[in-house]
Amino acid sequence: RWHRRHSDGTVHAHIHGARPHLHAMLHAPPDQAHAHAHESGGAHAHAHGDRAHAHDEQAGADIVLFEKHLEHVPGGDGGAAGGGCSARWVQYAAHPVFGASVGFCLLFLTVLDNSTLVTAYLQFRGLDPALLGLARTADAAVGLLGTLAYPHLARALGSVEAAALFSVWAFWLSLAPAGVALAAVGQTRAADEWLLACMVGARASLWSFDLAHTQAMQQRVHETERGAINACQASLSQALSVLVQLGALGWHRPAQFGLLLYASLVAVLAAALVYSAWYYTTVCTAVARCAAPPAAARQPLLPAADR
Repeated sequence: RWHRRHSDGTVHAHIHGARPHLHAMLHAPPDQAHAHAHESGGAHAHAHGDRAHAHDEQAGADIVLFEKHLEHVPGGDGGAAGGGCSARWVQYAAHPVFGASVGFCLLFLTVLDNSTLVTAYLQFRGLDPALLGLARTADAAVGLLGTLAYPHLARALGSVEAAALFSVWAFWLSLAPAGVALAAVGQTRAADEWLLACMVGARASLWSFDLAHTQAMQQRVHETERGAINACQASLSQALSVLVQLGALGWHRPAQFGLLLYASLVAVLAAALVYSAWYYTTVCTAVARCAAPPAAARQPLLPAADR
């Protein structure tokens, strides 16, 4: 195990040898946050000060194994509790994961989820109930394939955030042909079958994105804040689901289902764009700050006697 001491007084250990890296301040004063990158290209941030940690080289990704935690974290759930619900929403909006969370919630603003609403429409259009039931079964099976593929995708792309970015765009691209088919041939049997096939095929990327986003939230949100952050995320996603039902009440005629379909495609595209903006402004910015540190910023290893 190698130890490294920085000019700011922080000391941490690497169980697979010391690697050059740089601490960069992110979203908090020096005593509350710092981030660093490794030669492997991965980067991560400690949101509330320095912590002893190690990296699991077997995982193929930067998984931080915390060995100690701070007993008190400023701005955690305890601080928000005194301010009530509004304080928690302020905490949620100010958190660095807010953009990623909004992108995730926007995926609830869609009818293209093989739910009862779209099933009722397709049954009204004359599709065999047995076919709809088979599609539900295939929907679950394809989703399981997405969960199996996710670890390999995260390992190949180098981070869970990159896997989430890939998955959310794959989800939109999987659904887009349904809109193209409806625009090309109108409300026909062929367009209905394309819609059903696209919803089933898109399930793999949706489940992959869900796993990647959940893991990213666990890694980026301190345990003292997770209750408030996840509660706000769940509330926002359910509120958007209610908007879908209200939209269905307004456009309740089967002939108007195309409006719901196109609105759903716009919502999924917005989710992909919002997540992409968060990824490039938060994740890529952190990596860019840490990837090429000046030579003066790299501190020498401690003497062998101190290791």
